[in-house]
Amino acid sequence: MKIMSNFQFSEWKEKGTAFIFIGIWLIITYKLVIEPYNEIQNRKKQKISLEVKVKKAEKELKEIEKIYQKKYEENEKEKIEYEIYEKNILEKGFQNSGEMEEFIYKKSKENRITIEIIGGIEKNGTTGKEKRGKVYISYSLSGKEKNLLSWIREMERSENLISFTDAPFQLQKNESDIKFNLKISGYIINDTPKEKNIKNMAVKSIFYEYNEKDILTEKNIIEINNKTYIILKFKNAKRKIFVDGEKIKKEGKWYILKIEDNEMYLEEMILNNGEKM
Repeated sequence: MKIMSNFQFSEWKEKGTAFIFIGIWLIITYKLVIEPYNEIQNRKKQKISLEVKVKKAEKELKEIEKIYQKKYEENEKEKIEYEIYEKNILEKGFQNSGEMEEFIYKKSKENRITIEIIGGIEKNGTTGKEKRGKVYISYSLSGKEKNLLSWIREMERSENLISFTDAPFQLQKNESDIKFNLKISGYIINDTPKEKNIKNMAVKSIFYEYNEKDILTEKNIIEINNKTYIILKFKNAKRKIFVDGEKIKKEGKWYILKIEDNEMYLEEMILNNGEKM
């Protein structure tokens, strides 16, 4: 009986030792083999995921670079176009509205076209390249049909940046002359007139007594064919043109207009016998 007990104990001891050995072996196998393998697999997955993200980021970066390059090329193109535009304005534009009106006046006189009314200056909207310096002036003119056609040709062939707008061209015919209304556009480099009261213009003001609200905004003196002209512009868009030596009747008296030192003066006309007219 004692022998049997010893045998059973030895058998269980061996089994227990075997189980312990197997457990230790499993633990060592997991720690040294399975766990490192799982770690390697996780790192491989992380690497693959990272590579996918990197490729996606590289693709997005290339798309951004393409967009940036396209925008850069567009900006460079616009920059070149704007530089050409600026150069063209400086070379072919008018220094101010007075110079533009002088050019129109000269061409009109050369073709025997009479300027009857000059409208106010209209400036273009504030968008696009046209915003800077482009102005529109309405004109009412009259003359012979052949002179009108000659005037239009000369204006269109001019090297200056001046043209007729798409505004309606109104034409009225009578027996001898044609009266027409149109709008002319041009580019002005510098046109910032300062306001001042017209009562300081001359010893005897021509317009001051017409309307106390008339405010002179610009005055231009031009010389054409040895004659001196003065162009007056007012805040209410009125414009008038006078020539040195012109006869003017005021309050029942006749005067001669004198343009001196950029100012206008009225001199009473004297008859040969010394009497005033």
